[in-house]
Amino acid sequence: MSLDLGSHVLLGILGDWSFNAKSLLAPVANALPGFEPNIVLAKVDAQLIPAMAFLQVKLTDKLPVVPYAGVGAGYEWLILNVHDYRTSQEAHATYENWAWQSFAGMGMRLSKGVRLDTEVFYNGACSGGMSPT
Repeated sequence: MSLDLGSHVLLGILGDWSFNAKSLLAPVANALPGFEPNIVLAKVDAQLIPAMAFLQVKLTDKLPVVPYAGVGAGYEWLILNVHDYRTSQEAHATYENWAWQSFAGMGMRLSKGVRLDTEVFYNGACSGGMSPT
């Protein structure tokens, strides 16, 4: 959701969700020739959920492709889930902290108010790290 502050500036709120999972694997002994199966020994997944206010600047409105850049600041949560299949132990933790984000991208205008965007971003937490909840 955003508020148009002029032909090139948007002010609004943003929410994201980033997910990543990693597994600890071990090769299976005596596997069939040509196959290399693995057993999952442990798994961790992380979810990052920021909620921020942002300021975005569009560099032009004259082209069908619209480049833009912006910054955001707000609060975020990091949710970690760990499962060790060897010991059947699980651990869950949620961290939260003030955070910021910068982004840049290109948008292809589909109609007057609709644009298909692709972007890259960097997300950082404030110094001192995240505190557990």
